[in-house]
Amino acid sequence: MDTYLKRMVYFNPHFPTQESVAILQCGYQESGAGHISTQRIVEDYVLHCITDGKGTYTINGKTYHLKKGDCFLLLPNVPLVYQADVKNPWIYYWIGFKGLSPMSLLSLCGIKHDTPVMHYDAIEKTAQIIEPLTYADPSLLSVNYFAIAQFYLLCSLLIANNNSNHFVSRKEFFVEQVIAYINSSYSVKITVQDIAQHIGLDRTYLYRIFKELKGISIQTYLLRFRLNRACHFLTHTSLSLEEISVCCGYSSVQHFSFLFKKYMGTTPSEYRRVNQK
Repeated sequence: MDTYLKRMVYFNPHFPTQESVAILQCGYQESGAGHISTQRIVEDYVLHCITDGKGTYTINGKTYHLKKGDCFLLLPNVPLVYQADVKNPWIYYWIGFKGLSPMSLLSLCGIKHDTPVMHYDAIEKTAQIIEPLTYADPSLLSVNYFAIAQFYLLCSLLIANNNSNHFVSRKEFFVEQVIAYINSSYSVKITVQDIAQHIGLDRTYLYRIFKELKGISIQTYLLRFRLNRACHFLTHTSLSLEEISVCCGYSSVQHFSFLFKKYMGTTPSEYRRVNQK
């Protein structure tokens, strides 16, 4: 079914606000029964706050059944789909953004790459924060600063709501940045040195703390992440093997197929044949 009410505003991320986060868009949507997202991959982070109704959100091979008070985050460059309930379609506000390390902030809210959902009982407060932005004039520099202020206000509410918060160590902070960088850049050729330069740490030190906290090397994490994305593409899309290899950061389909069979125990074509059934 079609969406029957939608209101959104696009902001100008090129305004020289000199902040670590830039607001890209925000909006309000009342979805029609069973309305399914047209987006399958997004380029930036988008946080949705459900103020009424129900729906499902599928990402990383897991489906979340969401309702009023739940928030869910769209992750850049990760295949996803979200759909309104047929009997009780959801209503939500959303805010899209990018930045140097937004996941470090969102993790304090209780939202992480492996669990991109959370619940907030006072969800009406999030609506009160985002709604003014849906009527704002994004051509004004002052409004872009206002959008950033509202975003930080929203995060402050969600952080206060997160009972699991604990002091994030310096090591944990840098490891989360590694994971965020891989999530957003796995489709291009990247090395541990590239990641270290992006974060601003010595490569050897970064390698050591990642292995200490995650139990595997950065290279292994990157490999597993790419293969996981490849499995999703093979199961849920009709992309060719050549297209999938490019999407997952491999320069040739031969190299991709070699690594896939080595670590998954089967060829990409056979994996697709079995799992698309």
